[in-house]
Amino acid sequence: MAGSSGGSGGAGAPPAKLEQLPAFKEVRDASERRALFLKKLQLCSWPMDFTNGQIDARDKEIKRQTLLELMDYINSTKGAFSERTYPDVVHMIAANLFR
Repeated sequence: MAGSSGGSGGAGAPPAKLEQLPAFKEVRDASERRALFLKKLQLCSWPMDFTNGQIDARDKEIKRQTLLELMDYINSTKGAFSERTYPDVVHMIAANLFR
């Protein structure tokens, strides 16, 4: 994934194609899960045009699945949000709401 977060909320230039990231259950270490959480937030920060279902259908499906994984992770993980993740969460929400 292009760009890095580091709590800045920035994500850099959009990738040509989105990459499927590993599932949270595949990552054992808590610090690696937190890093994966941030990567998934970055992936979901790319706004997409959903008015045409044929364009970028694969990327839209990856984003949809990733959003569902994020929701599940947040609902099942105590302390999923931290001061470090707030800027990335706000950036992801803003990128999708304010196009």
